[in-house]
Amino acid sequence: MPDSLSLIADILGALGASILIVCYILLTFERLRVNLTYHLINLAAAIALFLSLLVNFNLGSFIIECFWIVTSSVGIVREIRKKRRTAPKA
Repeated sequence: MPDSLSLIADILGALGASILIVCYILLTFERLRVNLTYHLINLAAAIALFLSLLVNFNLGSFIIECFWIVTSSVGIVREIRKKRRTAPKA
């Protein structure tokens, strides 16, 4: 069973890393803007990587993913607040 858990962790980690890379490439080539979707994608990818680190721990990666989760969460909150401020009032 530990081997299957490690395999799942590796798949989650690879998926999270792939999502982050694609997201960054799309941002670089201006195919994606920094908005709520961008922050949600980054958060999902960081959580996938974080979960993989619970099985295959690496301190440096753990620190980066904690930072990425917090930063993405702050971005999500800011985007939601911005939408509330600019929403037309009835």
